[in-house]
Amino acid sequence: MTPSPGRAFALRCEREPFRKRKHEGMDNLRIGIVGCGGIAFSHTLAMARLEGIRLAAVAEPKKENRDRYLRFSTPDIEQRLAEDTAFGKAVEKARRLTAGCASYGTYQRMLEHEPLDAVLILTPHTFHHKQILDALDSGLHVLVEKPMVCTARHAKEVVTAARRSRKTVGIVYQRRAHPDFVYMKEAVESGTLGRIEHMLFVGIHPLP
Repeated sequence: MTPSPGRAFALRCEREPFRKRKHEGMDNLRIGIVGCGGIAFSHTLAMARLEGIRLAAVAEPKKENRDRYLRFSTPDIEQRLAEDTAFGKAVEKARRLTAGCASYGTYQRMLEHEPLDAVLILTPHTFHHKQILDALDSGLHVLVEKPMVCTARHAKEVVTAARRSRKTVGIVYQRRAHPDFVYMKEAVESGTLGRIEHMLFVGIHPLP
C-alpha cells in the first residue's frame, strides 16, 4: 500500500541521524507548523495517527488563529464531536499534540528559538518560497502544501537549496495515495474507459 504523503515524509526524515534529537535524548520527530488556518486542523488530525511525531511549535501572525488552533476547536469540529464518537477520539489525540506546544507570532522566531527537525508549511502559497528557503537554511526538512511555489524560477531555487542542504522537501499531493484516485489512474492507463477527452471532478473535503 502506498503510504500517505505525511507518512512517506516522516519515513524519509527518520533515515537521517538527527544530531539534535540524539544529543537531547529525544526519540520523536520535532515538527513545527507555519500557518494555523483551517487546513492546519486536518493536518494535525492526520499527524495524530502517526507514531514518533511531536508537535513542538506553531507560528501564526494572527493571534486569534493561533489561539483557536491551540484549543483545537472550531464550530465544525464541535458540531461533529456531538454527532460522532469515533471523531471524538481523533480530536482527543490531536489536542494532546497541540497541548503545551510553543507558539510564535512569526515563523522566523520559531526557527530561531526551537530545536526542530522539520516544518510543515500551511500558509498562502505566495509565501511558500521564502519560508521553504529559510527552513532549509535552518537545517530543517520541509513538507509544504500545494502548490510548492508560484514560478518555475522559484521551484528551481528550492530544488537547488534542498540538494545543497541535503534535506527533504515534500509537497502535499495526498490524492495520489487515495484509493479512489489510484483506481481512476489505473482505469485510464489500462484503456478500459477508451480515449478520455474530458473529465469533471467535484470534491467535498470534510475533516479526516
